[in-house]
Amino acid sequence: MAEGEPIYVVEITGIEVSMETLAPEDPAWAAAEQEVIYRERDAIELQRSRREAGESLDGRYGFFVLQTAKAFALLHLKSVEQRVEDNLDRIQTFQG
Repeated sequence: MAEGEPIYVVEITGIEVSMETLAPEDPAWAAAEQEVIYRERDAIELQRSRREAGESLDGRYGFFVLQTAKAFALLHLKSVEQRVEDNLDRIQTFQG
């Protein structure tokens, strides 16, 4: 990807995920470009390694490809959903 293309930013805060587009003329574009995740495989590996290390994914992540940004956001939400379901199961089966 080259300069002049928008960067799609995924911001994760706990269980909340938001997305925004940074236009090349945005002052934050240059800083975001330095940390862009280029491949979907890299985004998935980042999530996997952080989860295995017990680290939070809270933060801002930039992507040049909108589909990769969406996949990253959805993967996080699926992970949150699974943890919620696991907690529901534990509570529902609790016998005291």
